[in-house]
Amino acid sequence: MRLIWPFPEPDRVRVDAGFLDPAYPEWRRRMGLPPDEHPGADLNLRGTSGDGDLGYPVVAVAEGRVVHARAHRVWGQIILLEHDLPGLGKFWTQYAHLLFAVVREGDWVMAGEPVGSIGKGDPLLACSSP
Repeated sequence: MRLIWPFPEPDRVRVDAGFLDPAYPEWRRRMGLPPDEHPGADLNLRGTSGDGDLGYPVVAVAEGRVVHARAHRVWGQIILLEHDLPGLGKFWTQYAHLLFAVVREGDWVMAGEPVGSIGKGDPLLACSSP
């Protein structure tokens, strides 16, 4: 079993901040914030800047069940999927900074199925769902 990229066009993915990115704590210090590890990877579309990819679909990396779909005070709209796949076992994926969600808690999604769209992470903007 293999996972897919969370965008319909994986060749257009640009990683802006990696998982446990070593530059992230220093960036937080410079901003006057307490240092913290980056708990995910920030992905955008290659060839875009600013909000050029705002609203672009975000898809499930594997089939699974939506266990959380709501606004978060820091990450905006978030989706948490629970997966249980042969060869990989049980694991979770989180999709954050979404503009909106197109799934609800309890929904079953297939790999490649849209779960939301790229947003800014603003909790005031990221509170709409189906």
